[in-house]
Amino acid sequence: MGYSPLVPVAGCSPPSPPTNGRINEYHNGSVGASLTFQCNTGYLPHQLVTSTCMANGNWVPIPQCILAGIHY
Repeated sequence: MGYSPLVPVAGCSPPSPPTNGRINEYHNGSVGASLTFQCNTGYLPHQLVTSTCMANGNWVPIPQCILAGIHY
């Protein structure tokens, strides 16, 4: 009979909303789960508006809202 040790399930903690924005949709922090966010009026997403939970416990990309008209 084989023995299977318990392996902790990886995942992501609930994210904080981006400065000058909010989380629109967040269901869980399991690996591969996604969330969407929205920026406040006058701000735009720095990258995508969807982040994905990675196996290392991080949301990628990190939600960021930047002032409209600023280019990085």
